[in-house]
Amino acid sequence: MTERPVMTSMISSIVSCIRLLAARKRRRAVILGLAAGSLLAAGVAVASVSAPAAIHGCINKTTRVLTVPKAGQTCPRGTNAVSWDITGPAGPPGPAPGFLKVISGPKFGFGSPHGLAFDGTNIWVANSGNNSVTEVKASDGGFVRNLSGSSFFFDVPVAIAIANNDVWVVNRGISGIGSVTVLNASNGAFIANLSGASYNFINPDAIVSDGTNIWVVNRGNTQTDSASVTELTGGAFHRNLSGSPYGFASPRAIAFDGTRIWVANGSPGSVTEVDAGTGNFIRNLSGSDFSGPEALAFDGTHIWVANGSQAGPGSVTEVDASSGAVIASLAGGGYDFNTPDALAYDGTHIWVTNTSGSPATSTVTELNASDPRLVRTEAGFTFTAAFGPTSLVIADGRTWVADITGNTLIELPPG
Repeated sequence: MTERPVMTSMISSIVSCIRLLAARKRRRAVILGLAAGSLLAAGVAVASVSAPAAIHGCINKTTRVLTVPKAGQTCPRGTNAVSWDITGPAGPPGPAPGFLKVISGPKFGFGSPHGLAFDGTNIWVANSGNNSVTEVKASDGGFVRNLSGSSFFFDVPVAIAIANNDVWVVNRGISGIGSVTVLNASNGAFIANLSGASYNFINPDAIVSDGTNIWVVNRGNTQTDSASVTELTGGAFHRNLSGSPYGFASPRAIAFDGTRIWVANGSPGSVTEVDAGTGNFIRNLSGSDFSGPEALAFDGTHIWVANGSQAGPGSVTEVDASSGAVIASLAGGGYDFNTPDALAYDGTHIWVTNTSGSPATSTVTELNASDPRLVRTEAGFTFTAAFGPTSLVIADGRTWVADITGNTLIELPPG
């Protein structure tokens, strides 16, 4: 029988043996039984051109010499047949298509992560389930710190914003009476906790900075119809907007377009526009294009509204920020919206989280902001069994999603 040379570069002694045999111009390559035993015990796969899935060999019962027959031939009399996989044992699973990184584990302290903010270097995560705030590196998701304990006054933290090198954390409050905790963005040190009747923080739910002042959305409660927006200056109370003509009704989101403040009113459905300099009412947008607004985003020209709290799969409405005119209302199966409730703009695309109530159908939709054309839909269950996206943040061109169900922070690939 003619036998093919067996080659391996993983065990130096075997390589030396093969080189020696090649130098003597021998047509057959043999590997002593000891080397063969070591090779097989180590699970090393030795290349064979003719065998696509496994390597087959023959060990002489007397000499313990290992040989590899030609394709299709069997082991001769006096030998035992052996085989092993070319690829070896399966390694750990890699990331599923569409996802770059999933951040989780005890040290991060994620507990129902609900709000995200980017300070230019790191990402801050408000954990509503365990009253803590986590800071991670935007570059690689590396752990920086987790802040918790009574000294921070965290009480169901649900939203977070960065302004003037400070981190502003909205605490909804387990009783509905909320507060705002202020932290130093450089080291996480506690600065202040803002609370009390004068702020009117009744079920506060969202926050935004206009570059100078901080604006907080207060859902209020149905018993007193106390929905409002509170403006802070340097941590001090500045004013509270409520009543007519603002039309705040269960407000859930807030955005700043450089001049105006926009507030999404979840029930029955409208968007209120306010002058950021004076607090004066500008207009209220309502109608079928605003069915339970849950989130807002500004792309430099247009305001995007995620409509997701009413019956149906939901929609996304694009509004001209200068005139309030509806540019487009996106809905239907082509967009795969399913209770959209968070938005982010990355400079080119609009990202939408769809928290359908089921991890199996919760997704993230990416839209082209200029068309607006569907770019893709990322199904979270392909990467994590429990996926409940609640908020988004763009950090150095990377899109990060807070997963309230799986207690993870997920980085998506660029669009």
